[in-house]
Amino acid sequence: RGGAGMHRWFEGLPLKMRFSQSGLYVSSIPFAAAGVIFGFIGAVLGIGGGFLLVPALIYLFRVPIKVVVGTSQFQILCTMMTATVMHAASSGTVDIILALILIVGGVFGAQMGARAGERIRGEQFRLMLALLILGVGARFAADMVVRPEEPFSIVRTETRR
Repeated sequence: RGGAGMHRWFEGLPLKMRFSQSGLYVSSIPFAAAGVIFGFIGAVLGIGGGFLLVPALIYLFRVPIKVVVGTSQFQILCTMMTATVMHAASSGTVDIILALILIVGGVFGAQMGARAGERIRGEQFRLMLALLILGVGARFAADMVVRPEEPFSIVRTETRR
């Protein structure tokens, strides 16, 4: 975290802005760069970007955890709405019915998560985030070394006449 007289790596950059909710007065350049990088990754992988953005805001930029959660959610909403429209328009790869079912479940889950988040301390939040990242990393590592039961699957589909 740094002691008295210590500065964060991005404080000397130009284009400083005051971020009132975060209590930061720093350059907007690294945040814009992070937005571009995580927006690209989120759109390509379909992960929303928050999986990467939240740790970056907490550990790289030292944004308070309470502000990180809401800020990340809003950023993901805007970014992923744009990516969804682009995917649907360019390649037709959006299953609207499946998405609507997930949205309904997500709305209820988000309400429960927002209420639970009010009671979670910063240390608990960081532990849960670390366990999530560790779990996802372990799954990716396992997928790289464990041979799937059916590496290829060919299914005959009904043809329309």
